Amino acid sequence: MRRGGTVDADLAGTALRIRPALSAPSAQGIRWHRRSRIPQEIREQRQLPSRNTGTGRRGDVQVCPAVTDRLSRPFSGAPPDHNRSPSVTTIPILSADAARRVLDAALAKAAQLNVAVAVAVVDSGGNLQTLARMDTATFWSTTIATHKAVTAAGLGVPTVAFGKFAAQDPILLATMATQPGSALLPGGIPIVVDGAIAGAIGVAGGTKGEDEPIAETGVTAAAG
Repeated sequence: MRRGGTVDADLAGTALRIRPALSAPSAQGIRWHRRSRIPQEIREQRQLPSRNTGTGRRGDVQVCPAVTDRLSRPFSGAPPDHNRSPSVTTIPILSADAARRVLDAALAKAAQLNVAVAVAVVDSGGNLQTLARMDTATFWSTTIATHKAVTAAGLGVPTVAFGKFAAQDPILLATMATQPGSALLPGGIPIVVDGAIAGAIGVAGGTKGEDEPIAETGVTAAAG
C-alpha cells in the first residue's frame, strides 16, 4: 500500500500495477443530509435511517405497529377496585424525642434500683437510635442491650417470653442461638404504637432480674 495509490502484486511478484487513489469528491453536485456527514445519495442507497422518522417532516414520529394495534383496541382489563387494600402501607416511626424519653426513663429507673446498666433503643428495623451506658456498667453490656432490643423489634415479643417458648423446642432454641445479633435474655421489649411495632428497648447489666422492670419503665414512657 502506497500513499496516494493502491499497489496490486501477483503471487510471483513479477508484475506490479499501481492504481491512482480516488480523488476526493467535489462539493458541487452532492446533496448533504442535514445534521449528518453522509451524503443524501449514499443514505438513500444504504437505506440508513434519518434523524426524523416518519414522513421526514419535523415532529413526525413513527410508532411501532404493535403499539398502534394495542392502542386501537378497547381496554379489556377489569376496572380498578378502589376498595382494595393499598399496596403501600404506613408504619409508626419512633422519633428521636420519643427514643430519648424511653432512654431517660429507663436510666432513671436503674438509678432508683441502684444498678448500673446499658440501655439501647432501636427503631422497627432494628437500627440503633440511642444508646447509653451508666457509670461502672461493663462495656459488654452495651452489646447485649443492643442485641436484646434488635431481637425484640424483630420478633415483636419480649425476649423473656420468646426465650421461654424456645426453651420447649430444642431445635428452635439452637437455631436462635446461632443467629448473630440475637439475645433471648430478659430485658428486651418491643415498643408498640397503634398496634404496630415502632421500635424496641434493650437493657443489660442487672444481676438480680432488674433488666426487665427497667425496660418496662422505658416502654411506658414512649407514649409520652
